[in-house]
Amino acid sequence: MEIFVGNLSFDLTKDELLNAFSEYGEITNVRMLFDAEGRFRGIAYLDFTDDTKAKEAISKMSGVDLKGRPMKVDYSRPARPRFNGFGAGFKNRRKKFFSRNKTDLKS
Repeated sequence: MEIFVGNLSFDLTKDELLNAFSEYGEITNVRMLFDAEGRFRGIAYLDFTDDTKAKEAISKMSGVDLKGRPMKVDYSRPARPRFNGFGAGFKNRRKKFFSRNKTDLKS
């Protein structure tokens, strides 16, 4: 079962996060989210092997202070599908959407 951990300190390491949650069972995967410049965003996802241990970690660790910030621990939600747009026409913002040919103008 995957759980969400938010409001983490931006200088938190993977080992510190694992040490904080290791007493609640075996963690198979840790995903920490980073921005485009490589800075930690303060959000992580932990995969537990046992669902009951993951639920216990959620109830016991939510609100616990880790490196000066109270953690937000909750169930991980599935990713929502993203909107892909309507196709061509919205890619070039400089292009005028409704332009007339010069021949359409009557003098």
